[in-house]
Amino acid sequence: MSTKAEDKKSWYEANKEKVAEYNREWRKNNKLKVKAQNARYREKNRESLNEKCREYSRTNRESINATKRAYKKKNPVVHRESRMRRYAQKIKAVPPWFDRVQVKAFYIHARFMTEQTGVPHEVDHIVPLRSEFVCGLHCHQNLQVITQAENRKKNNRYWPDMMGVA
Repeated sequence: MSTKAEDKKSWYEANKEKVAEYNREWRKNNKLKVKAQNARYREKNRESLNEKCREYSRTNRESINATKRAYKKKNPVVHRESRMRRYAQKIKAVPPWFDRVQVKAFYIHARFMTEQTGVPHEVDHIVPLRSEFVCGLHCHQNLQVITQAENRKKNNRYWPDMMGVA
């Protein structure tokens, strides 16, 4: 004679696809509940999840680095924009009104100009982020796309209206 638990288990084994489809549909229709459940689980198991993540990182370092290199190569605009934003945050040059979409547009435009003309173009800070006399902000109002040669020549020694600076 079989128990209720055994009957349930055998029914589940016989209907695995049906159960999986039901669960997929339920998760699709209850996204907020699923999100809340996941958040509670992560909060409750934070330490063990962090340890698993650290262990995975230690054992798969080469694979992770290869994936990062491939992403950087495939998405140079994203990589360059985020690298500059991180640098600007580090030197406290990112204002509260920073708009990532507008800044990213400059990096996309620089890439486009380089591809169209064959001359390397870069995103330049009109007022340098670091200079002896003045420090600008990393925001779309302070950016322009110029050739790499112009940008190297300008360095951080020139900005508009710099008259009167010795």
